Amino acid sequence: MTALLTLTSLMLSVVFLLVGHGMQLTLLPLRAALLGHSDLQIALSGSAYFSGFIVGCLLVPRLIARAGHIRSFAVLASALTSVLLVLGLSESWIVWTVLRLAIGFFICGLYSVIESWLNDQTTEENRGQVLGVYTLLVLISMAAGQQLVNASPIASSTPFMVLAAVIAISTIPVGMTRSLAPAAIESTRTRIRLLVSRSPLAVTGALLSGAVTGAFWTLGAVFARRSFDDLSDVTLFMSAAIVGGAVFQYPFGLLSDRIGRLWRTSHMNLREALIASVYAPIISAAMSPRDCKSPTAPELIAYAMSSKAAARLLITTSDHRVEIDMNR
Repeated sequence: MTALLTLTSLMLSVVFLLVGHGMQLTLLPLRAALLGHSDLQIALSGSAYFSGFIVGCLLVPRLIARAGHIRSFAVLASALTSVLLVLGLSESWIVWTVLRLAIGFFICGLYSVIESWLNDQTTEENRGQVLGVYTLLVLISMAAGQQLVNASPIASSTPFMVLAAVIAISTIPVGMTRSLAPAAIESTRTRIRLLVSRSPLAVTGALLSGAVTGAFWTLGAVFARRSFDDLSDVTLFMSAAIVGGAVFQYPFGLLSDRIGRLWRTSHMNLREALIASVYAPIISAAMSPRDCKSPTAPELIAYAMSSKAAARLLITTSDHRVEIDMNR
């Protein structure tokens, strides 16, 4: 609990940032479809967004090492705000692709700052609980961001202005914090071969999880918009995918600290995967294009949880199998 109190400012910034992040994940594909972009063009801009993440993983640690956590957060959030405002003024899918590449870079950078900060301020005894609370806040905030999409017409500039304002506000708690920021991190090398050799299962799980979630966040909202008449059903569908991952975050984190991460997480994910094998065909039938009725909330949440189970089962061993000194 003490660790959480010292991280109050950071967690408050996380809430505002992830409300905006959740909103843009749904808003941008819907706006692109409204502008007449084809599914392929939307997919390419989505791929650019995740490519920006990859570039961010390689370059952002150098920025943090040079400028520190607080200034890096402020710079990245300010740049993200500017890019989102410019995106709202353009209709060209080429411009959208380039700007979404930049958005991916900035979002990755902000995640890196936040999670590096959390890792520095926690111990082995409380890390699971703190990260459980953090992940719970992330997912709840992203789910709340989905609802902001309903606040104004997608065709107007208002959603982009709201989005930019929310992300800009996220810099205030971190900028005004009285807590000491972590010391500057050392520059490291990314050693992919060593990572694969230490935990091929974790790498496989991460790749499969990325493929599934990347496709979902790129075209999931577009699919839902074509299936449902009401925009609120679209945001409910997207929120359900987030809620499914949020429900058990803190209990799992607490159990991982007290019982052991590998056994407990593998056991729970295996049980969830078995449940998913029963629910997935039912939900798929309920959501088929032949029957475009809106599924009920329990169906949506069951579908969302089932869609996450298999990927999570594959990556549970990463924490315990990968203990790599990237400086070696």
